[in-house]
Amino acid sequence: MTAELSKAPTRPERCPECGYDTHNRRIPPPPSLFHWRITAPALVVLAALLALAWMFLRNWQTSTTGSGTAQALVIEPSFTLDDIGRIADSRQMNSGLAATLQRALAEQASALARYPGDPVLTTGFVEGRGMRRDTLMYGWPTGWVTRISYSLYDDAVARTGPRPMRTWTPQDNTGGVILPNEPVAANSSLDDSGLVMPRPRWSWGTYGGGYLAYRPTPEETGGTAYWLDINTYGVVAVVGLIVLGWALLRIAIWAINVVRDRSKPRLRSGLVSLFGALAVAAVIAWMTIETCQRTDTFIAPRRTGTFVRTGATGGYYAQRGMEHSSLRASALPSLAASPDGDRVAAQAILGALKDQPAPAHYLAIALNAESIMHNGSGRFWRAVPVLSWHSTQYIRRSDIGSPDLMANPPGVRWDFQNAYLRRTVSSGDPAQAESGFSINLGSVGLIVLGTWVLWLLARLICRGITQLIMRCRRRRNQCIACGHALGPPVAA
Repeated sequence: MTAELSKAPTRPERCPECGYDTHNRRIPPPPSLFHWRITAPALVVLAALLALAWMFLRNWQTSTTGSGTAQALVIEPSFTLDDIGRIADSRQMNSGLAATLQRALAEQASALARYPGDPVLTTGFVEGRGMRRDTLMYGWPTGWVTRISYSLYDDAVARTGPRPMRTWTPQDNTGGVILPNEPVAANSSLDDSGLVMPRPRWSWGTYGGGYLAYRPTPEETGGTAYWLDINTYGVVAVVGLIVLGWALLRIAIWAINVVRDRSKPRLRSGLVSLFGALAVAAVIAWMTIETCQRTDTFIAPRRTGTFVRTGATGGYYAQRGMEHSSLRASALPSLAASPDGDRVAAQAILGALKDQPAPAHYLAIALNAESIMHNGSGRFWRAVPVLSWHSTQYIRRSDIGSPDLMANPPGVRWDFQNAYLRRTVSSGDPAQAESGFSINLGSVGLIVLGTWVLWLLARLICRGITQLIMRCRRRRNQCIACGHALGPPVAA
């Protein structure tokens, strides 16, 4: 005769099979490292990473790389042609010209450090009528929020004679320009006409994707063109980097506990990894404050020029009215420290003049690399540019000197710029291309965050399955940890 179902079955205090407390209703820990609750999320993450690697290898793109020409800016404190003449004749002392040049070109000099040769100071004189650009950028390793305000003035240096911008209308179509059926792209360039083409107020995907762009009309912002860009990928990438710090410490502590003497107390991975994540967040916050960029510059009016092609991918834009001086970037620090540096710099600027501008025109400067990329190429994954390979040669600009091949000193060079950690190897031979790779830390954070979210979802699903198993074992009066029968099943 079958046993009747017990409505109040007795059970031992501990399971005779595994020793688990039978009155403990919490989810028991996995009995081994290879239990399905551990291996299932790991296999899901591994499958996702393999799929990502497969797409990465199938979607390589090869591109050619080239060099551009630096944009000329009017330095401030400003110097007119008349000022430069007085400094060159020693009629104006302690002007601070050399120190101003060094300070204004510091950022450009840093960006050109990977080009062989000594960058050349390019100078010219422009009228004051033009556009100012006020830029504020927050974020590291890549910008999260960028705010740009463009304003027009009759004299952009003295900020006098403001010229309010306004939205383009069909009545302004005097030159036969056809207005597009849809608003122009959010990042379309502006000019000095004071007319702003209609743009979408909110748009997504600016600069290739991931940016949320806000573009109010000039009438709403007091006659200025206001741009606000939110880099959503950058914000997500920062969260991913914090998660990466947390995960690396957690894995390290787990490995230490595995190899550590069992008699010693185990390290608590949760608390230590939390402190690791907070440390990464603190570093990012500190770098964000340190690298916050606020610039208010007068963009020199663009002038016509010619593009000079050099090799298959090289070339540069020669802008009319901007001439190369005899000053090089390496000489600027010594000139700034020399009592006679201002006079020497002023004479070099005047010596580069080919045309005679008006005495009241302002000095505009730019720093151009002595060499440009020659027959350069790169391979990258366009969807998420986490890793790329590059190979290039360099050739001297023909408007600076003889167009000979150039090379960086032999060795390995590391640099970090615009979220890219770049490693380059040069043999020192100009005939051999230097090569290397770049890692985009923003993309690394994006991939880590996506992998972490997938791991959390897999663990959540495994937890739900475990709870269902535990509920079934309780009804059957079994140990929730190992399934061993503790007595007759519970009556339904």
